[in-house]
Parts: sequence; C-alpha cells; structure tokens
Amino acid sequence: MKHLINRGLPLLLAAVLLLTGVACNASTYRADVASSEITEAAKDAIGLSSDYFDASAETYDVFFGAEAAFAAVEDCNIVYHVTETNVDQFGVFRVKTGDDVAAVEAMVQTYVDGQVSYLNSFAAAYNRDELDKIENANVSSLGNYVYFTILSKEAAAAFTDALQAALEK
Repeated sequence: MKHLINRGLPLLLAAVLLLTGVACNASTYRADVASSEITEAAKDAIGLSSDYFDASAETYDVFFGAEAAFAAVEDCNIVYHVTETNVDQFGVFRVKTGDDVAAVEAMVQTYVDGQVSYLNSFAAAYNRDELDKIENANVSSLGNYVYFTILSKEAAAAFTDALQAALEK
C-alpha cells in the first residue's frame, strides 16, 4: 500500500498540475483581436515592403467557402507577396470558439499543403531561399487563432512573436 501511495500520489499530482497548466494556457490569450490587426503587426515585425497585399474576400470563398470548418471562423486574413518569384505567405484565422480550433487547423493545413504542392511544381524557378520557405511551411494554433507561415525561419519567428504579443492579455 505504501508503495502505491509513493508512486501513485506523485503521478496524480503531476496530472493535476498538467491539466491546470493546460487550462490556464487556454485563457492566457485574447480572443478579440481581428486577424487583420495581427497580420499588420506581423508585417511591421517582419519588415515587409509595400510589395505585399491582403487577400480579398473572394479568395477566402474560393479556398474555404465549401469547407464546413470555415463557418467556425470569425475572421481571417492572408498576406501574399505580389511577385511569383517570392513565395512569402502567411495568414491568421480567428476561430469563434476553442472547440473548433482543431477543425479549422485541419482546414488550414489542407490549404497550406495545396499551396506547397502548387509552389513545388515551380521549384525549378525558385532560388534556394524560396525553396527553404516552402520546406518550412507551418500551421499552428494559439488560443482561438490558427495561423500559417510560408516564410524564412527568421520571418516566421518574427511573425510568431508579433502574434503572441498581439494576443497577450
């Protein structure tokens, strides 16, 4: 019995601490920041030129309109570079409720996989820096936000820092 208490109690305490940490993490981030506000902060943090534009509402309808998970998106913003020789792209999706984050993340992953496949079809036209961006494409979530980057490692880190700063309570 003593052996069970010695082994079981620390495991129980560890589980409680883990669950408490997970619960606290979910409420650590704001859920009221517009996606466009985050992408503007990211543009500044990355130091982007004026050669970038925000995708139109029609773009979202084309890529996500048929997706059931898109109904769970409060707002979103995707930023592209205007030339075909620069693959830079990033986006933020504000999800209405935390329960829908996984579904929206899967939807965005499908989009990014399609973009990566499309960009790879032109791999011969890109220099090594652009190919690295494609290989480092990432989809993740933070609080009620799903985001993706097709950027250099440095720009992706600056993007993530800007996102975290915008969402801190």
